[in-house]
Amino acid sequence: MRWSGVFESFTCCVCAHSAPAKHSAIAHDVVFLIGCVFHRKDSEKRENDVQASAQKNTYASTDAGTLKNFVYLCETIYAIKTKITKTIYMTFLELCEKRFSARKFTDEPVSKEDLDYILRCTQLAPSAVNFQPWKFVIVESEEAKGKLRQCYNREWFATAPMYIVAYKNKQQEWVRKYDQKPHGDVDVSIAVEHICMAATDRGLGTCWVCAYKPEPLAELFPQSEEWEAVAIVPIGHIAEDCPVGEKKRKDLSEIVERV
Repeated sequence: MRWSGVFESFTCCVCAHSAPAKHSAIAHDVVFLIGCVFHRKDSEKRENDVQASAQKNTYASTDAGTLKNFVYLCETIYAIKTKITKTIYMTFLELCEKRFSARKFTDEPVSKEDLDYILRCTQLAPSAVNFQPWKFVIVESEEAKGKLRQCYNREWFATAPMYIVAYKNKQQEWVRKYDQKPHGDVDVSIAVEHICMAATDRGLGTCWVCAYKPEPLAELFPQSEEWEAVAIVPIGHIAEDCPVGEKKRKDLSEIVERV
């Protein structure tokens, strides 16, 4: 069997079971690379194997010159393997560095696979006493999006193909007994950041929006009295000309105190 046939079969088998959708094209390439690297040996030994294989006619319809080219290809592929792997698997620090407040999106819809992934990550967010005092309204119909845009009238905001409105339940939130401090906002904020980080992991952009008009939001998206909106998160594929500001953060010496 020719090597191309081996890798084609191997690639189809693995990619058929690969998730997430955004990695499908990369996964195909990486599987091919893995197949090549799997057969990578020291240069001298490989050349000896190539010559031996050619002499024994192990590789039907493939001459020694072609196999030498294949060896060279393996070496080249190995050189970029680490970079491609990092493209797929980010450390948490890299994920934090990659996330930013995206303020311009394409009109490409968010896939079901991406949304399911984001919602599952959101579902796993921690909350005080595990009360989970939250609800997330997915705004995706044209009618609903039109209403929501009345609550926060910004040109960039209108480019998002989807929004998630995060609500807290004032009757279910945990309250600290010593000073009666409610923690619903804290809990929902944790969940919203899970939304943002999960979206970043899928190659999507998000932005925290809290400067919306609460009264129109309550009127256009009526909820029972125990529910209060905390944040709106637009989600979508980031436009190529989306502005990306420099991450300006205080020095650790200003925000960390050791005792």
